[in-house]
Amino acid sequence: MTNVKHFRWSLLLILVMLTPMLPAQNSKKYKKAMELYETARAYFVKGENQNLPLALSYYRQAADLEPSFSAGAGECFEFGVACELDPTIALDYYQRGNEGGDDNYAKYFGVDYFVNQIRDGSLDSISFDLFKRAILYRSMKASPDGREDLAWLTQAADRGYVPAMFELGANYMTGYYDTGSLSDNLDVAERWLRRAAESQYIPALHQLGVLYEQSYKDELGHVLPEGFEKALPYYQAAAKAGFPPSQCAMAFYDYNGLAGMEVNQEAGEVWLQKSANQGYHRAKVLLEQLQRYNKEQRWIQREEFNYRLEATLDKVKASLTPFIEGISNKQASMTDSQQKMMQQCGYSHNSNSFSSAASSASDKKQYPSSADLNRRNTEKRIYDDYEDMLMNMYYGHAIYSDRNRLDYQAKMRSIRQNWEGQDMWIGSPSKWETWDGVCKYYKK
Repeated sequence: MTNVKHFRWSLLLILVMLTPMLPAQNSKKYKKAMELYETARAYFVKGENQNLPLALSYYRQAADLEPSFSAGAGECFEFGVACELDPTIALDYYQRGNEGGDDNYAKYFGVDYFVNQIRDGSLDSISFDLFKRAILYRSMKASPDGREDLAWLTQAADRGYVPAMFELGANYMTGYYDTGSLSDNLDVAERWLRRAAESQYIPALHQLGVLYEQSYKDELGHVLPEGFEKALPYYQAAAKAGFPPSQCAMAFYDYNGLAGMEVNQEAGEVWLQKSANQGYHRAKVLLEQLQRYNKEQRWIQREEFNYRLEATLDKVKASLTPFIEGISNKQASMTDSQQKMMQQCGYSHNSNSFSSAASSASDKKQYPSSADLNRRNTEKRIYDDYEDMLMNMYYGHAIYSDRNRLDYQAKMRSIRQNWEGQDMWIGSPSKWETWDGVCKYYKK
């Protein structure tokens, strides 16, 4: 059962991780935002129709309509295109894009690095200008072959500008910068990403994890255990530093027990919650899916328990029936003197009621005998105790202490009689000594 449940968790996580995390793309709002964004792109690229102020206006309209289209406006404010360079506004747009489902975390941390360099007074303006020129040329499609921006990025990276190192590594990974060989591309990407990671650039740590997962795959494209093992330390480092995509990746590792880790769903959910709290859209969607799955599982468990409880109570009632009926049999076995005393009090055993002579003329009601009342009350207490005991035994691990469970077990043993083969809840069956003993027990 545990393996099946773990398989369900793993399958759910895999399906959600592979599902695109963008908003509903069929909505009118999304389609309108896409049209605005494409219009902005048309005005942004080099050519006769280039109009950067108009492009910025359309970028901002698209971002206001749908947060997942915020990257264009963020880039304009990051590099001062048709506006004053404003890192604060750029960070806001990139974060809105992150929360809307677009992965702008590398851009966000690039701006954050720039701000920290200015604050520390360590910014190399030449490196930043080279980096800016490369990014904008690529965005404006001014360099279709990718060679000019590659040269500028390389110069910026060689001068120590860490975001440029990251951009080189990430673009060699995707093949945008191509050496002619996939393995060579990955080698170059690894070299640049390692240099960026040595400077504690968090996106580079995460990207190294992605690189190792991509580098170790079988013929079907499945990541090999070696890939997970090499990627894990980089995901861990970035996740501990607060990088939301790495926190989401760690949740995947914990839930599935990858890279030699033990399956730990609680730790995985903690990572997911941390990632979602920072606005990572993929983590929020995944957390919502898992919470819905948990709710469905709790409903199934309740239904299963209700069925088991009903079946068990039926067996309890069947086993108690002979003893409840035994009360009336015990009355039949009274001595003559006892029966005579009952008759003197106006009670008729045959009619099971008091005689009219002993009854009040104004009261014509037929009252049950003390034996009947005793039988009914005892039966009700027994059934209530059984139901109460079963409920508490089922939920005892979460609500009640060990001593309470032992008390319920002792109580159950004291009111069971010859329940052979029904060893479902507490252990070996026991027998009542006498029915009087049971009644005496309940009079305590």
